[in-house]
Amino acid sequence: MLWVNLTVALARNARGEPEHEIAIFEDITERKEKEAALHRFRTALDASADMVFLFDLSAGKLLDFNETAC
Repeated sequence: MLWVNLTVALARNARGEPEHEIAIFEDITERKEKEAALHRFRTALDASADMVFLFDLSAGKLLDFNETAC
């Protein structure tokens, strides 16, 4: 599957009349795959009966936790 972000604009001449269209296709497949993976991770994390905490040990920060930890 290929995900595409399509942007279309109408270019006009000096008199304001339509002259041509400009279309930009951006392949967003990788972004959509990462979003789906994050959604699967979040679903699994929140479904766990165990408390789960995600820490960045190098920065000493709590990054995330699941609903069971609440």
